[in-house]
Amino acid sequence: MTVNAMANFSVNSAYAYANYSKTLRNGASGYKINSAADNAAGLAVSSSMEAQIATSSQQIKNNQDLQSMSAVKEGALSSVSEQLSRMKTLASSATSSFYGEEERSAIQMEIDAIKDDIQDIYGSAEFNGKKLFEDDAFDKLGISDFSVTSGDYDTDTIESAINQVSLARGKEGAETNSLQSTIDYLRNSTYNLTSSVSKLTDEDMAEMARKLSRDKTMSSIQMLMQGNQQGLMKQMQYSFLNMLA
Repeated sequence: MTVNAMANFSVNSAYAYANYSKTLRNGASGYKINSAADNAAGLAVSSSMEAQIATSSQQIKNNQDLQSMSAVKEGALSSVSEQLSRMKTLASSATSSFYGEEERSAIQMEIDAIKDDIQDIYGSAEFNGKKLFEDDAFDKLGISDFSVTSGDYDTDTIESAINQVSLARGKEGAETNSLQSTIDYLRNSTYNLTSSVSKLTDEDMAEMARKLSRDKTMSSIQMLMQGNQQGLMKQMQYSFLNMLA
């Protein structure tokens, strides 16, 4: 065996062992890209995609938080709407000719209690420490001075307040739907990006098993041949020494 042949053989042996070691490493990690040395371009692309996935995941969380806040706000408005409906019923009943001043005063007491409840709802509605309504939210309803005891009142005032709250609830519903559309889009985008990263970096375990078997066999053959080569070298050295003797 010539010197060049033996040198080439040594290189092939090292290459076979390196392939086997790499296959073992990839099989253990489950990834075919473990460092830039494996695939520099692939690592750069996958890193960029993973950054996009992280950003999208945070955006999903942010939008879900906004959805939760909108749900709390809509729940408060729903309670206000129920209170206003009760208030309108009481005001309508007070128009009856069967009710005198004393009965109307009793009705007004309940109406005033409803006003207080509505104020409390607006004032206490919070999400994560943030107030959900402006300080003048109750005043904007226009019912703060509503009274059935004066004999000169209009239930349209309450109806106007009910419509105002209904519009606000509709706005929250539209906001929730818009947020859900954004979340669905981000989830789909994240899924596609995750799938792309997986195809780029994840090891195909069936293919890895085939490569492992092949590389192990090649490495074993090279090691066996290297052992034979070393034996041959010793024999050649022995023959050369005998020739010099």
